[in-house]
Amino acid sequence: MAGRFLPDVLVVDWMLKDHTDGLEVADGIRKTQPNLRVIVITGYPTASLEARIRNTPSTQFLTKPFTLSDLIDAIYAAVEGAK
Repeated sequence: MAGRFLPDVLVVDWMLKDHTDGLEVADGIRKTQPNLRVIVITGYPTASLEARIRNTPSTQFLTKPFTLSDLIDAIYAAVEGAK
């Protein structure tokens, strides 16, 4: 699906099905879309996840629970960071 849909910002959950995580999904999409901005959402913000995200370009995370306003602000920040 990512090959057909080329988002400016990917909002993805950290914990996904079948031992896949959101950063793996983002890495796969970045193979064809290297400037992709990513927002990883999680209810489990561990120190290792925070470190991994800090070391991944154009990636931020949002901790659950969050408001719609928080998500909108994060998307705007990601889009502005792309300019």
